[in-house]
Amino acid sequence: MRDRIVKTLLRAFGVFHIRLFRWTGGRFAASIGPVTFLLLITRGHKTGLERVTPLLHTTLDGAYIVAASYAGTENHPAWYWNLRGQPEAMVEVKGAKQRVQVLELEGIRREQAWAALVSAWSFFQGYQNRTTRKIPVFELRPMAPE
Repeated sequence: MRDRIVKTLLRAFGVFHIRLFRWTGGRFAASIGPVTFLLLITRGHKTGLERVTPLLHTTLDGAYIVAASYAGTENHPAWYWNLRGQPEAMVEVKGAKQRVQVLELEGIRREQAWAALVSAWSFFQGYQNRTTRKIPVFELRPMAPE
């Protein structure tokens, strides 16, 4: 029941957040207090349709770091499956879009990135404590413009 409520709230927040982010060119909704967001733009792994998801992020060594936490629910968010099927995606940060190389992190690099996320927002550790799955962490490295 809790997972269903969390998913519904996240979906409603996402729709509102994307509209506000784009309406203001990223000036509003790029951050809420100390929490910073980016828009992740992927193609649906089943539908091929464009999907846009607001995500908390931090940076590490010039890359955006995001976690497929889904607020500690037992399932991966849909964007996780979209990223797994793509070596590249797009992000929109403060109104500017850029292509990124996608890498699901493992080992020491994952632990470093996870520590950076938890350092920025301690609630990520609470998400990990709520679920039995190991929350996946991705590095989204900006690519040079073509």
